[in-house]
Order: sequence, then C-alpha cells, then structure tokens
Amino acid sequence: MENISKLEERLEQSRKQRKILKHELGAGKSCLSCKEKCVGGLNLHFWRKICINCKCPKSNHDLLPEDYDDESHIFEVLGVKIPDHKNLYKYIHKNPTTHVPLDEKKEVEWIPIVSEKDHAKRNEKINKYFEELGEKQIPFKNSDASKNRKIQSTMQLPPHDFNPEKCDNLSEIEASKLKHYVDNIKNNYFGQGQVDVVENTSVNPFLLTKTNLNVVNNNEVVGEMLQKLNIGKKELLCKGCDQHITGAFVKAERLGKDAQWHPKCFKCKSCSQLLVDLIYFHYNNDIYCARDLAAMMDIPRCAACDELILVSEFTLADNKNYHLKHFCCGNCDKTLAGFKYINDEKTNNPVCLSCYDLIYANKCSICMEIIAPNEEGLSFKEIHYHLKCFNCSNKECNKKLIGSRFCIKTDIPFCSANCVNSVNMTN
Repeated sequence: MENISKLEERLEQSRKQRKILKHELGAGKSCLSCKEKCVGGLNLHFWRKICINCKCPKSNHDLLPEDYDDESHIFEVLGVKIPDHKNLYKYIHKNPTTHVPLDEKKEVEWIPIVSEKDHAKRNEKINKYFEELGEKQIPFKNSDASKNRKIQSTMQLPPHDFNPEKCDNLSEIEASKLKHYVDNIKNNYFGQGQVDVVENTSVNPFLLTKTNLNVVNNNEVVGEMLQKLNIGKKELLCKGCDQHITGAFVKAERLGKDAQWHPKCFKCKSCSQLLVDLIYFHYNNDIYCARDLAAMMDIPRCAACDELILVSEFTLADNKNYHLKHFCCGNCDKTLAGFKYINDEKTNNPVCLSCYDLIYANKCSICMEIIAPNEEGLSFKEIHYHLKCFNCSNKECNKKLIGSRFCIKTDIPFCSANCVNSVNMTN
C-alpha cells in the first residue's frame, strides 16, 4: 500500500513537471465572440495561432492570464528588468474625491522600473505613475487590466518573433536568420522605459533676503537661488502630446535625455497601444512595439501563421504575404498554389472552392442547390437565390423579378399578391 502511494506521488510530481504544450494552454475555453457556436471551445491550430473550431484568435476566448504564453523567455532574451513587486510594493488606494490614502492595498502583477534607491520615495513614484495612468489600466491581480496586459503582450511581443521553438518547423537558415534578427533589435533598438516624477522645487521669492542680494556677485550663490526659484529651468514636454509634464513621466534613454512621455502617452507610434511593461523599440526617433518594428523594417509577416518571413521566396496574394508552405486552404490546409480560391470574410484567409461550397456557400431557396462563386446570385435578408431562379414562383406567370417589385411568401418570391393567391388556390 505504501509503495502504491509513493508511485502516485511520483506520477503527480511528473505531471506537474511535464512541459505544457502551447496548444494545451486555455484548451476548451469558450469563445467570447462566437459563444455557443465555438463547439468544444478553444482548440488551437498547430501553426495558424487560431481556434480550429471557430477560426477566431486565441485572445478572443475566455482565458485566464496563465493561459497565455509565458513571456519570461522573451524578457530573458532582451534583458528586460523585472522589479520585485510582490514583497516590496502594494498599490495604495486613494479617495477619488479627497485623494486621501485609504487603508486598502491591492497586489499588482507588474510595476515599472523607477530610478530611485530610497524605498519610500520609490513607492511614492510608482503610486504617482499608476494614479496618472488610471486605475482601469493598473494590472491588479486577476483584474481585466491584468488579462488585457497578457493579450497586449502577446500581440506586441509575439513569442514566435523571439523563439524558434514557437515557430512552425524553421529550417536551419531561417532559425539562424531569426537569431540574427533578435540580436539586432536587442542591441540596436530595444529599450525599457523608466518612471520618474517632476519634483516641485519652487520656493517663496521672499527667500531672496537683503543678505542674499548683498552676495549677488557670487555666481554660485546666484545659480543656487535661481535653481530654487525654478528660474531658467527647462520645462519637460511630452513627446507624445507636446503638453507640459508636471507629475509622473516615462523616459526612454535610447532616444536621448529629452525624450519623456506622460504615462498615458507612452504608446506605440503605429498601433497607438500603451506599450506593455514599458518595453519599446526605437526607430526613426519614435517608439514602437516589436510587431510594428518588424513592419517598419519591411520584414514581411505571414498572414496565415503570423510568423516573420525570413526567406527571399514567398507568396503574395491579395496584398498579403505567405510562406510558400502556408499558402493553403484556411479550412482543410490543402495547398492553393495554382488553384482558384475564395477569401473567407471572417478570417480573411483563402479557402479552396470545395471547402467554400461545403461550409461557406449559400443555397438557393428555389432549387436548393449551392450558389457557386462563379454563379450570379442575390440575397434578400437571410434568403438567397440564383439570379436565374429569381422569377415569380407562379408557374403560369414565371415573370423575371430583377428590377421589379416582388413579395416573399415562405421564402419563395412572387411578382404580386394575385400570383400568391393563385398558387394558394391551386394547392
């Protein structure tokens, strides 16, 4: 009996230590867009990064923060600084009217890097940053903001842009080029914003006493007095909105000493999303997320697998780029090179004609046959017809209805109420 218990313990420990596949993260979670139409919940395609059941992105499903890819590998590769927040910091709520601190403290999933060694001042600056960011954006544990942080992290820092193991069977050449790309952006473009606060150093002008004025010839004294009075001190301007900064701000040293933003303005220049964990990539004196940096560098991205295309040969179809091996039907994965296809309106991916007829094509309410892509058809509300079938359903009339008034009875078109009544009398 004791041996059995030990065996069960070892099996349980083995299960916990087993490496979880990315396809298992969030498996079965319901789709927030398709709801009950996503039968079986999230079932991630092995290289498309979308759900097989509903064709929606993984992020559209009801996921927990732990259901997303762990970004620790990306942080390690880039050298992202991760300050200890669980033991050193708890957000202090303030009364929204009086701004008086309340007793309630809440744990956050992340805090910014702050250039301050003093523990108390450091926490004050973090609190000031979060206050100006707004409580809806603070990643409290298990909050909507915490989930959104994970979603934005996956979007802004695609795991497959940094780790060949997250890609679909890269060749040795592709893996080597990906490593070179990561090393390049790490050394030449990557940066992490740091938070600071504008200090209120202004003093009462009457501090300039008669005694002080007697030493006006002393340059050091004059300079010190002017600094205390904030005279001649350069005011900080936000690089995002060009407005003055009076409180907390984010500085990006990669862009120079005069590059600072309001907390709410530290966004990607291209997608206008707040940069997750203040991780930025500078390009042409602006800041971007990693996804948009690749676009700015004219590196094509596959519309099917979302991975960077690191080889010279690829497919361009309908203004979208594809790996040669990934230009295939979005439903059955059949190759489409040299074949006709139709774009799926939902996923914007191509599907072969067979899958289109089987899944997407409408049926004519008259002949009950599929309206093929090369056939003319028309729709009225949720009813569909071949153009050739859109005639008055009274066989004695059979009038063409295109360009004429018509009425619908049980999904069947008629030219007039008389024809409807004639058919009813006959039946």
